Amino acid sequence: MAPLTLPQRLDVGQAPSLWSQWRDLSQQQLQLDGGSVEQVDVAGLQLLLRLGAANSLQWLAVSEPLKNAASLAGVDTLLALP
Repeated sequence: MAPLTLPQRLDVGQAPSLWSQWRDLSQQQLQLDGGSVEQVDVAGLQLLLRLGAANSLQWLAVSEPLKNAASLAGVDTLLALP
């Protein structure tokens, strides 16, 4: 499967449509490219946690805003961020 490229905005405005596209992905090793994420909120982190609950996540790139938000929320380890 091709890597999932996360959008620049990973927030409450984007999360529902992204989840409708990704909800059928399960029990796979997913490669995620989060290098272009500029804005992330709790809804975006919840989306990533849901993906991670059903899949093994492998990060190809992680932006500083994504790293910082996950760290502040205490979920960086759960998301297996590098």
